Amino acid sequence: MDSVCHLMCTNAFKSSTISIPSPFNQNQIMDLSVQRNRNTKNTVSIINGSPYINVDISLKAVVSSSEKNLDLTQRDNVELIEKYASSYIKEKILDYLYSTSKDYHTDIVDFGKFLAYDYLTVSEFRELDWPHLYPDSFFNCNVDVDVVNGYLLVQN
Repeated sequence: MDSVCHLMCTNAFKSSTISIPSPFNQNQIMDLSVQRNRNTKNTVSIINGSPYINVDISLKAVVSSSEKNLDLTQRDNVELIEKYASSYIKEKILDYLYSTSKDYHTDIVDFGKFLAYDYLTVSEFRELDWPHLYPDSFFNCNVDVDVVNGYLLVQN
């Protein structure tokens, strides 16, 4: 999942099948065919000497397999899947991002480039010493999953 998270954060994600626990029965697995809905938006700012990194990800998903008798024509069911999938993917992305900063001390997503635009010269940015500052980063991630009912599309 780290590879998928990396692709989502770097705006290189195209599509993938992601298996999540079913929000209706935690003992079941639900497969989602996921693709990027909009470009990922990353912002970086320095607050009280620490990087604050915000990642906004928008995805579109189709339920490709789930438990029987799941009625995807019911909006409440679709909304529950959207909410659960958004939360699940957000948790995975935050785990990945904190791993890059706290465990590996490396900005492999290249968030520093978003902060560099705030400095007038390269030497000003170098004085910031981004590689040593990155491990102190705090992350916020917003994930929006829009579930499209593939069955309804076939019926129309």
